[in-house]
Amino acid sequence: MSFQANSLFIKKIMKVVLLQNVKKLGKAGEIVNVADGYASNMLFPRKLAQAATSDAIKRVEKNQADAKQKEKDEREKFFKLAGEIKDKKIIIAAKAKGGKLFGSIDAAKIADEIKKQLSIEIPKDFIKMDKPIKEAGEFKLALEFSKDIKSNISIEIKEEK
Repeated sequence: MSFQANSLFIKKIMKVVLLQNVKKLGKAGEIVNVADGYASNMLFPRKLAQAATSDAIKRVEKNQADAKQKEKDEREKFFKLAGEIKDKKIIIAAKAKGGKLFGSIDAAKIADEIKKQLSIEIPKDFIKMDKPIKEAGEFKLALEFSKDIKSNISIEIKEEK
């Protein structure tokens, strides 16, 4: 008799593919095991997941392979860019008086000048600066393409005459 009473509380587990990030469960695209009731009462009605059918699993695996290939291609591109720009120098002319600039040179201006002078397009977010440059002179700036792909560039700010 006790066996029958306990068997009512056995959870049925099913695999689902998460369509969106679900707190404490996983990220979109992951395949996870959940209780049958949780899937049918919570995840499916809110369109947070779908049943992990063979088609859904194949689609997830293809998406993961595509994402890996994209990441690999991006890393190769960043590595090539870092090599091209390494230890290059750009010169920026700015209005100044006594070495003090009337304005300032920020990462966006530097990215624009790199594109103009070196024909290399770099997002401004990759240029690491503590604060905008407000004086004439030479500066060495770090470029961070990813956590492990870094480079440097020299910037010379000259007084515009």
